[in-house]
Amino acid sequence: MAISASREALQKAVDQLRSEKAQIARKLEESEERLQQSKKLLSKEEEVDVSNIAKLYFDPAVPPESEGSLMMDPVYGSVRIEPRLSRLVRHGVYARLDSVRQLAFVSVESANATHTRLAHSFGVSRFCEMAIENFLREDKIFVIGSDRTERFDLEPHDKQEFAFLGKVCGLLHDIGHAPFGHNLDRLVSIQVPETNVGGQRVDKYFSALYIRDYVADTLRTIGVDPETVISILCPSFGAKPGQTAYSKYLPIIKNVIDSDLDVDRIDFLIRDSISTGLGLAYINATALIDGMRPVLSEQDGRRIYSLAYDERVISHIEHAIYGRHAMYDHCYETDTRLACEAMLVYCIRYFLEESSQKIAELIKYGDEDLLGHVIRYSDSRGPARNLARLLKLGTAYETVLRQPTNPKVRGGTCKVVDDFIDARSKDKVSDPMTIFDDWKNKIVEGVLPKEERWKALVSMTPPDRYEQSGVVNLYVLRKKGGVYATERISELKPRIADIVRDYTRSMPHTRVFVNPTLDAGVVSSIRERSYGFFQVEKTKTQEAMTSI
Repeated sequence: MAISASREALQKAVDQLRSEKAQIARKLEESEERLQQSKKLLSKEEEVDVSNIAKLYFDPAVPPESEGSLMMDPVYGSVRIEPRLSRLVRHGVYARLDSVRQLAFVSVESANATHTRLAHSFGVSRFCEMAIENFLREDKIFVIGSDRTERFDLEPHDKQEFAFLGKVCGLLHDIGHAPFGHNLDRLVSIQVPETNVGGQRVDKYFSALYIRDYVADTLRTIGVDPETVISILCPSFGAKPGQTAYSKYLPIIKNVIDSDLDVDRIDFLIRDSISTGLGLAYINATALIDGMRPVLSEQDGRRIYSLAYDERVISHIEHAIYGRHAMYDHCYETDTRLACEAMLVYCIRYFLEESSQKIAELIKYGDEDLLGHVIRYSDSRGPARNLARLLKLGTAYETVLRQPTNPKVRGGTCKVVDDFIDARSKDKVSDPMTIFDDWKNKIVEGVLPKEERWKALVSMTPPDRYEQSGVVNLYVLRKKGGVYATERISELKPRIADIVRDYTRSMPHTRVFVNPTLDAGVVSSIRERSYGFFQVEKTKTQEAMTSI
């Protein structure tokens, strides 16, 4: 009887456990269903949120005209915003630039470096206006291969419109920039392949897109052809400008705004030098702009208008070139700034993996809006939210390895890096970040658990990133044998060519970054494993690390 009673009790207990197990399973299913429903609702909410933010800036409606104003600035003094131009300045797409910092994460090291793309665009507009007004006032176009000059074949009204067009192009030259400037360009180019067409920069693609989709009506209202603006700022986009009296002179505006030493570079070098306190590129903008010369040459029977510099400002050109390289060393390409760039890129990549959003919509944000959006809508324990929080707080990853990418500078071979560069040169690398992730995983395997591997990052500065720093196409106007001629400044000043060559070879690096909260022992292990993976001689690395 006792055994029978025990069996019955045991059976009851088993049945009770089975019942409870079934209830738990049902609750788990219900919870999973609610979770999936929440994700769907969240996805819709995200889309609505991005859409609403985008509508704030990206509204094609034409703003009302205002009385105009005077904009004061520490670089160029002041710029007059006449009533006609006020519609463009008040447009949401342009106003968005006030939410995009010019130097992105440089403020982590230089607290005052918080000026915006909007302030920079005002400066470029002012300098462009100064240059074109100088050209029209002097009324000389220097004919290469001749001892003569030509005048601008324009009526007074056409001259005014030509100068106004230059001012507009200066204002809009950065309108397509993503949050944090160029930091997301590489990721955007992978996610939106059409941005790679024609070798154009990512921001130029979106500049043309935004002008056509949102700013076109405003431009037409103020008497400016949108396709003409696109043809100047985004020449790879296939725009067909309308015919005007000054159509043949449009390449002059293009060269003033976008060439190897243009008003864009002049403004950001001075502005960045002031805001960071470095003072390394406080160049003479007035001398450089006064030294710009419109030139006319013939190529294959075609008349080509372009830009050169008077030989009397060669020393100012040298100063600008040296200053730019110094700013790259001490401002644009520091370990801290590059660590923040890598953190941002991986933050957005992780966020895209866990959400239904498209990067083309996310980049319509301003800087802080983007980070806030990721913090709000990402997985509470996921890497995207953690990285966004660190960036929001201005906390950068630490550098545990920095190795030259160029084997001639490195002083030896590194198979993984050399193979990558070779494959990249043959267009066999579609997504470099996948390869960097693989490197990182091999380095931290056994050191960091899988869910914490986001706390280490591998980044490489591609060798071609610095090709734009060259001076190959910077020309100086001189008289030789009684006729006007142009020569590359690197031919006139060979030391400039040497400096640029050495600089472009030495700047690209492979870096390994780690989260500053990691235990010292873990950081030491990652450093040692990084040495081994990238075949770095420890003594050389330690010497390099003392300067970081």
